[in-house]
Amino acid sequence: MRSSITVRPDSVYGVVRPELYGHFAEHLGRCICEGIWVGETSAIPNDRGIRCDTIEALRRIKPPILRWPGGCFADVYHWEDGIGPRDQRPRRPNHWWEGQDTNAFGTHEYLETCERLGAEPFICLNVGSGTPREALNWVEYCTYAGDTEYTRRRAQNGHPLPWNVRYWAVGNENWGCGGKFQARDYAREYRRFVSFLKQTAPRGEFVICGFDQQKWNLDVLDELRDDLGYIDHISIHKYVSRGTGSGFTPEEYWLLMKDVSALEDVILMTSGTVQSFTQYSKRFIGIALDEWGVWHRDATVDRGLSQSNTLRDAIFAASAFHMFQRHARVLSMTNIAQTINVLQCLLATDGDKLARTPTYYVYDLLQPHKGATALVADVDGPSVEVTDAGQRSTLPVLDASATASHDGTMTISVVNRHPSETQEGCVKVAGSAFPNISARCLGGTSPAAENQPGAPESVAPAAVSTAPAKNGEFVHTFPPCSLTVFRISPA
Repeated sequence: MRSSITVRPDSVYGVVRPELYGHFAEHLGRCICEGIWVGETSAIPNDRGIRCDTIEALRRIKPPILRWPGGCFADVYHWEDGIGPRDQRPRRPNHWWEGQDTNAFGTHEYLETCERLGAEPFICLNVGSGTPREALNWVEYCTYAGDTEYTRRRAQNGHPLPWNVRYWAVGNENWGCGGKFQARDYAREYRRFVSFLKQTAPRGEFVICGFDQQKWNLDVLDELRDDLGYIDHISIHKYVSRGTGSGFTPEEYWLLMKDVSALEDVILMTSGTVQSFTQYSKRFIGIALDEWGVWHRDATVDRGLSQSNTLRDAIFAASAFHMFQRHARVLSMTNIAQTINVLQCLLATDGDKLARTPTYYVYDLLQPHKGATALVADVDGPSVEVTDAGQRSTLPVLDASATASHDGTMTISVVNRHPSETQEGCVKVAGSAFPNISARCLGGTSPAAENQPGAPESVAPAAVSTAPAKNGEFVHTFPPCSLTVFRISPA
């Protein structure tokens, strides 16, 4: 049976903020140490201690924003440990993730990494074991232009001019690892922090800690109903898992594909809660899904949350991005966990060797969507019935997303979720011709295919040919477990 993919340029979801394709790096496992930071004396090629090959690979996908230093690590991190001469920085136990942190990678190293990547910084402040004074000093150190003790220290440490840090999260998972607050207690603490921070960073955007359980969000927002101007974004986290990284049954494959709806349910729930408080005002509070992704059960703390990253995970990520773009009006950012070597990472390293995971190539192929306007794309075709805990649901085999850029170029991305069968689809765009079409496809030999450091790539995108278009439509055959991206440019 042939599927029909119909793009409707007159029906839009909203502009896809580039920050929807954001990233996250925590002092956990080998994400920062070995992944980004190797030190100036390392045999691995580096520039002032920052690893060259991973930075070069990330620059290719133009990361819009990088969240740091956590994660659970953020609420035990004291930023002044990570400035000044490195040989004088204290070594601290990594409270949540085992081992020790040398503090060699601190504020200057992080912000230099952001500058090299062209990424917006997104710093998570310490609420759980920190104070408003400590947070205020950090904001002053980073962003203040005047002559103070902290700006002099910044200059002494090599950066006389302030950085432009716009995004500040006020704690992380404060319902759990960030201090086990009660919702209203956290809300009052948030108010206390931000009432000071806004004076030093009036153009800053502050992110409040939300939860994937509605009562927390209701209580937090109710406590702050008269101070909603203090909230620019609300953070939520959602991880999913089916099987292990490279070991999964056909049923677990389909259940992971279905789990995109679990992310969507959290977005819809949070959006509804936020709108119940903002509906009578012009206040926009964006939803920041600033931790998400696949967390397989073999990614344990003793392994540094390392896991295999396969084509299956990439197809899940591509489907998630399609869903994110359908919620472009309420989502302000997403940050996959995590950038390098941890969980659903984009890059994996082994010594001086580097691999781009299949998920990395999803970010690469979907780049044209960033900053464009998301259009409605209807899919009519075969579906699969999935049963989870006795509940049956129907999942379309093909999924599509479309955007239009200012220059008239249209991007249509199509996922074939079926693990073993090709799917034929007819792509239609109402009222449009197709003078110039190009396409790239990401696929592999099986859903379990993955890329290993030092080995030839098993999963990588390639240019593919397209059938001639006629009367505003064309037919294409989509390989199993694949992502295909069409670029249609005007004559």
